[in-house]
Amino acid sequence: MKNKTHKIVNEHNEAGFALIAMVGVLAIVMIMATVIWPNMFTSLNMKANEAEKEILESIGKGSATYLRSTRTWPPTLAAHSPGYSPLDATQLMQNDRLFPRYYALHPNMGGFNNGVGLAEVDLADARFLLISNRTADANPVITNAAEFNTWWTTDESAIPDLHIYRGNLADAFLRVTLTALDDGGSYQIGGATTNSGGGTLADYMRYHLPGTIFSLDEDNTYGTPEVQFALTGNVAYQFDPLCAPGSQWRVLSAPPCLSSIVLWLSTQGTASDAPGLDTWTDSHIVSFDNPNLTYETGPAGQTFGTFASIIEMSNFGVTDIDAGHYVNASMTVGGVTINEGDLLLSMVGNATLTSINSLAVRDEDVFIFRPVSLDDYSSGTFFMFMDASDVGGIDDIEAFTFVEMNTTVAGQVLLQGDMLLYYDDEDVHRFEPTSLGATTAGTLSVLIDGSDIRISEEFESLELIEEQTNLGDITLQAGQILASFEYGDSDLGDNRINVDVTDIVILDLTSVGSNTAGTATILVDGADVALTSTAEGTDSILIKGSPSTIVALSITNPGFETGDLTGWTKTGDLTGNGGHNGWGARTSTGAMSYAHGGSYFGDARADDAVTGSNFHEMGVFQRLDVAAYATDIDAGKATTSFSGFGHGETPGGCCDDKAQLRITFYDAVSGGSPIGYPYISVWANTTETWDQLSINNVPVPAGTRSIELLLLGRKEVGGTKLDGGIDDVRGTLTIAP
Repeated sequence: MKNKTHKIVNEHNEAGFALIAMVGVLAIVMIMATVIWPNMFTSLNMKANEAEKEILESIGKGSATYLRSTRTWPPTLAAHSPGYSPLDATQLMQNDRLFPRYYALHPNMGGFNNGVGLAEVDLADARFLLISNRTADANPVITNAAEFNTWWTTDESAIPDLHIYRGNLADAFLRVTLTALDDGGSYQIGGATTNSGGGTLADYMRYHLPGTIFSLDEDNTYGTPEVQFALTGNVAYQFDPLCAPGSQWRVLSAPPCLSSIVLWLSTQGTASDAPGLDTWTDSHIVSFDNPNLTYETGPAGQTFGTFASIIEMSNFGVTDIDAGHYVNASMTVGGVTINEGDLLLSMVGNATLTSINSLAVRDEDVFIFRPVSLDDYSSGTFFMFMDASDVGGIDDIEAFTFVEMNTTVAGQVLLQGDMLLYYDDEDVHRFEPTSLGATTAGTLSVLIDGSDIRISEEFESLELIEEQTNLGDITLQAGQILASFEYGDSDLGDNRINVDVTDIVILDLTSVGSNTAGTATILVDGADVALTSTAEGTDSILIKGSPSTIVALSITNPGFETGDLTGWTKTGDLTGNGGHNGWGARTSTGAMSYAHGGSYFGDARADDAVTGSNFHEMGVFQRLDVAAYATDIDAGKATTSFSGFGHGETPGGCCDDKAQLRITFYDAVSGGSPIGYPYISVWANTTETWDQLSINNVPVPAGTRSIELLLLGRKEVGGTKLDGGIDDVRGTLTIAP
């Protein structure tokens, strides 16, 4: 019994011990769980948060890829799937706790259009946010820039399980700069077109995404681009109409193209340290042009530019260039032919000039230097153009310019072939040549009475502006005269400006002759471009290039030097009165005893036969073919001018007969019908005087294929013979650019 009891007691003791052990174990487990579980939970939550952060980064990279690929921002978070995120739409839209993820684009990017691009100030807004909260719905309210920036600057570390991914894609955009030096051009960006319409394109600087297509066209209205590219880096282009067609849109870093119309000059002595050219001598012709070209009268109000060497005439024996002119249009005048690109020059002293040939010249001569090819002055041929000693005994030409197209200066028409000469005192003379070359003849008259406009120093250079001309950043007007003075002038013009020896001025004359009046303005301030000494004063001015193409019309036998009417056709009596047409070539008649130029002239009483006692009009004519210029004529770009010299019979005598130029436009080279009405010159009606006749700058109507030139004589009722004649007619066709 005792053993049985003892056994029972032992069994109870063992059970109690087991229970106590179990309780102990459970206590230990509970203690361990209390210690370990929070750490385990924290660790698991940290891993989940790291995973969420990585997911947001992955989505953010997908947003950047979406923007670069489509050149638009992702519109929603769901739009990232499937192409720009490995997650499906459901996985994208919520986190592991099933709370929503949010995608917020900066509100200022909402209307983004890559064709328009971004301004630099908007680049900072090229941002987006990805927001996820694993504890609660973040529910961000972002409707404006301020609310976006509040979330952008939120410290998510202070909010458990909040995650914010900040995407800044400003560096995904590339800068595009488009500028224009002058009028013209158009472009298209991503399908959006900008046209200049003939004006100057506004500066453009915006940011676009890689792959954006840019198309740059030289036309005023966008059509077919000369330059097209997909954007791969920052670019800058400039429209430069001075460049050759096909290359007018050029990379901005490339040197600007030189002007089609540019100022050339020479100086009185040696010049040095000027922009672009260290030094040159008084036998050197240099250009003044781009880069950085501005004139004193331009918007900048200062003179800037770059000098470059054109030709060193000392290589051919020229000791000192005294005056010069660049020939912009080929023509024949006074029996001498000059070609485009020829230089008309006068020098100080006497010398024998040698290149392809040799020519002895004196300081009263003007000679031609004809380059071996257009604008290649490495060698050339010399010809005599004018011996001024034949004209009033001129012994030194100090300044001159040549008139290439009829030009009105203060009401006086200067004709093609005229020259403006300065050789003494303060006056500028007009020379109307009848012959040029080794034997020179013609008429001198005062064009500018220098004392009238307070010219107290000698002219050093002259250049006539014959049509509206864009020179750098300014526009010169027809009839203006460019000049410089040997020692400057302290009281020049009716506006009394001070001019230094290195300055070039513009003379705007309001009257000429014995009562000259006008004002002066400074075109080039020499001091602005390091020209300060007398030796650096301008000695000659040459304008190279013409806004227009000047074509000398081919008139057969224009001075009747064949001794007959070769090339001309007689009219009938245009009055219908049946008069006899006595036109022909003569060396003298009753009302004119000498030719204007050469030996012969055309005269209405050349056969000295009776015309009739009634009122009569008769003449000779020829048709001038202009069909080769049909495209420009039909585009309204052509004008024409004619000149000549006529005589009549002095009013107050018996008859008051007259002579006149008349032109009519026709729609065919021969035959056809007239277009519009004839244009006429004034009448010449003076005995023994050759009066100037001109028809200036007449627009050639569309459809014109020939111009009829009529030399007309009118006989008044008195007398029985028509005393009128014409000599040395010329015509030009001017094609605007």
